[in-house]
Amino acid sequence: MAAEKIGDGKCPLCAGAMRVSLSKNGLAVMTCNSCNSQLFARSGRSDELLRACITRPANAPEPAPAPSPSTVPAAPAVAPAAPIAEPPRRLGLFQW
Repeated sequence: MAAEKIGDGKCPLCAGAMRVSLSKNGLAVMTCNSCNSQLFARSGRSDELLRACITRPANAPEPAPAPSPSTVPAAPAVAPAAPIAEPPRRLGLFQW
């Protein structure tokens, strides 16, 4: 039987997302899947501290997804045409 999830928190070791759930005796347990760490509350005081680390309660609605970027390509910026430069004039013997 899976433990009841009460929220999500931030891992103090790797800053990844941690799942906060209840143990059989009703105390908080934090589990991080990123670094495989676990924090167990063994008393009422440590239970309060672990529950204070909850950043999003389990019954909170999921955050709205970010809007997708527009698929319409933007018009390319057109630079003004550069004036055509005349070739340099040579004043030598082999100039025809």
